[in-house]
Amino acid sequence: MDIWFRCLCVFGEYTLPGLITFFLTTFFYLILFSGAGYLIGSIMRQGKIMKVATIAIVGGMIFLQESRLEPVFIFFGQESHLVLFITKVLLTSLISFGLAVVFSRRLEVQ
Repeated sequence: MDIWFRCLCVFGEYTLPGLITFFLTTFFYLILFSGAGYLIGSIMRQGKIMKVATIAIVGGMIFLQESRLEPVFIFFGQESHLVLFITKVLLTSLISFGLAVVFSRRLEVQ
């Protein structure tokens, strides 16, 4: 009990709705990142040229801090309504997983 009390004092008190919102947003960010990762992985399995091109594009955008990434972070990161955020993430993830399926249909089982 003493350790729990110290944690509450250090991190502040959390309310139940605040914790539920935190866990929901974390869960949906994980879905979003897994959809993007699955799509990138499916694209990279298409061949060596696609692998090099994907690494160059994604790595270059991250390394050079491309300004085209900023609207993406704003689109998801600054949403104040939970329902709109969940809708955005679910639609984007659905599109990502759908495109990944389309890309991986031509591949044989190895």
